[in-house]
Amino acid sequence: MPLTGEKLERLRLLLSLEPKKLTDDEITDLLENREELAGFTRISRGFPYTVEAVQRYRARRTDLSLKSTKDLEALLESILARRREDLGEDDSRDPMSSPVTNSSANLDERIIRELLEEREAASAVAT
Repeated sequence: MPLTGEKLERLRLLLSLEPKKLTDDEITDLLENREELAGFTRISRGFPYTVEAVQRYRARRTDLSLKSTKDLEALLESILARRREDLGEDDSRDPMSSPVTNSSANLDERIIRELLEEREAASAVAT
């Protein structure tokens, strides 16, 4: 059923917004109507991929936020060790100086670093 009227205008407006600023409900609404919005995707370059990326980020962040700080630190170290191993680096080189070869590990690393920074800031405020 084709989109018309108010809903179409609302979805077109959402397409023009920064995907990271969309709510989960707005993302779901856009993705559920992706076929109907195909003609308007020039408004938002990369739709639906940019919106899907935000959705994946939020879901993974939710999952990782349930882990303890100790578990997050261990997971981060595992990612960095795997990167060193994959790239044939020795322990004396900084693994951050190499490009990431696994995009899911890259996303996990980014989220873990964000969570650890947030927890450290919250701990500093609490003391």
